[in-house]
Amino acid sequence: MLETRGIFLRKEEKMPVRKCIIEAVITIPDSEFKEFQEGLYESQPFIRDNLDKMYVGKSGEYHTILVVGDESPDGVLVESEGYDYARYVSLLPEAKAFLKRKMEELTDKIITDLRKENPDELARISFSELSEKYGLNFNPNQGLFYYLLPVLRGRKEIRDVYVEQEGILCAFVPVGQEDGFAYRPNGIRLIELLNFSLENVHLLPDGSDDMPLTIIELNDRTLTENGKSEWSDVLNARIKKIYQGYYGFQIDLTGVKASRIYDFSAMLAGYCPIEDYYKWVRDDSYIPGHKMTFD
Repeated sequence: MLETRGIFLRKEEKMPVRKCIIEAVITIPDSEFKEFQEGLYESQPFIRDNLDKMYVGKSGEYHTILVVGDESPDGVLVESEGYDYARYVSLLPEAKAFLKRKMEELTDKIITDLRKENPDELARISFSELSEKYGLNFNPNQGLFYYLLPVLRGRKEIRDVYVEQEGILCAFVPVGQEDGFAYRPNGIRLIELLNFSLENVHLLPDGSDDMPLTIIELNDRTLTENGKSEWSDVLNARIKKIYQGYYGFQIDLTGVKASRIYDFSAMLAGYCPIEDYYKWVRDDSYIPGHKMTFD
């Protein structure tokens, strides 16, 4: 049986179809979504909060918000004409499938553009760039972004996506290795970033507010084999977040003791016995022309 949902008009001469542009996606609990559908004249805070996004454009197109329930497949397009209730509405059947398809198409463009502009395995794009370049209103507090994020993370070309204050950082799988990589929801490990030269970086335990020490430089030649063995727990810690924070370029780590992260940073700064420093740290670790900084 083929089943769907629709709104039927009686004895209309033609279908009153309008072009519409979705400016924001609002997700509400299913119980509230059902109440909203059954009381379209009721004032709604999510409409009041998005009045600037709903209007009729110069060419007659409707700029709308899309309201969806957290479990419902369907959605309702709303253009309120400046009111705080759903003055003009249209049902969008299978709205979440529609959003997923559009986000997949957008992800193709984002990956192509980022890899063309950034040959390295790390690429950053701000929310303002996403909005300007692709014509969609993306920000970390807006529902549309959270339909894009899982699609990006599910692509075989991407190891992981880190959400920062001003945008996203994509960690790509090396070209040619995509089919052999499976997304790890727990994040990549610190050691996997060391093919870059990390400069002026600060390592912190996830959720810590303690002041970290600055690591002037860290790359895959910084440590000796003894050093890699001694500090393997830190090197294999999972990256929770990479961002420009209060102290500068910061990386939050999980899966390792906080004291070990601090001791690792202190050791690289020379705060350890001299014999241990030369046992663990190479003196020829600089890699010219292949660095990653967040200045």
